Amino acid sequence: MFVQKYVFTVEDVAKLLYNLDCAYRKANTDVSLPPWEDAASPLRNACRSITRTCLKRNITEPSAYYAEWLKVADSLSWVVTCADPYEELPDERKLRYTLACVLLDSMSKHIFYVGEEDSNG
Repeated sequence: MFVQKYVFTVEDVAKLLYNLDCAYRKANTDVSLPPWEDAASPLRNACRSITRTCLKRNITEPSAYYAEWLKVADSLSWVVTCADPYEELPDERKLRYTLACVLLDSMSKHIFYVGEEDSNG
């Protein structure tokens, strides 16, 4: 039996997470994010950073994922409009972080190697 080995870069996983978030926002009539290819470099870099951190540290809890996003935003000096404690976030925001963690957890169980960014990173 042949076992397919999947190889994903940080770029691949970051793009998946970003597109998942875009789809969730669109489903909830918030289309505030451009497609990955049109997103500003700082936003794509932030996505790569959070993805790399979560994969290396095996972060699969939504509250921990949210905390990492706040750290990345702070390191980039972004003005975060809602930096409430995770427990106080509205359910629809918590669901965004839960969806991201489900994807991260699934990816970490089914990939054999996570490489560094490709030439776009």
